Amino acid sequence: DGANLLIVDPPRKGLEEAAQWLAHDAPASLERVIYVSCGFAALKDDLRVILGSGRWQLRHAEGHVLFPGSDHLETLVILDKA
Repeated sequence: DGANLLIVDPPRKGLEEAAQWLAHDAPASLERVIYVSCGFAALKDDLRVILGSGRWQLRHAEGHVLFPGSDHLETLVILDKA
């Protein structure tokens, strides 16, 4: 038995090796991942790895402007086990 929910909020460089772990080695008990991203390019790269594994599907994505007047966007993504 393990946790069924994982919340990640990586730095701008993204999950890096942890994306591979999530894609291929995460425990079977894990059913949902909530990913908060401040770096859209890294998020795109991480999702390519994670979703490309076929183990996860995108349930929801939304952007939030936390710093009006800037071009910065926080992104919230919810992934469910496929």
